[in-house]
Amino acid sequence: MAEVITAKSIGGMRMLIRGKLGNQVFQVRNGRQLVMQMPKQRCSAPSEKELERRRRFAEAQAVYNSLTPEERAQYAEAWKAGGYKYKGKKYCTLRGFVFAVIYKDKC
Repeated sequence: MAEVITAKSIGGMRMLIRGKLGNQVFQVRNGRQLVMQMPKQRCSAPSEKELERRRRFAEAQAVYNSLTPEERAQYAEAWKAGGYKYKGKKYCTLRGFVFAVIYKDKC
């Protein structure tokens, strides 16, 4: 679980730390400094379900990368026409919208 910490001020400048220090990871989200413990290494092999999900994700990424500018424009029109939503879920970026369509429908 992430813990919010107070950012340090040095010479009137607010210092936000990012990265790994020892067994802790520092992140900045929405202007707030967070610190959390390093995640533990995985001990077991991935399940068949997880491997299938990874395969579908890789396929969707490959399809997204191969889109032509005309196809991207068509997705952009659909994204705006649908109110930035796809199957009830709102997508803030065009890439997220396109990826959801490809991942759920084509893979």
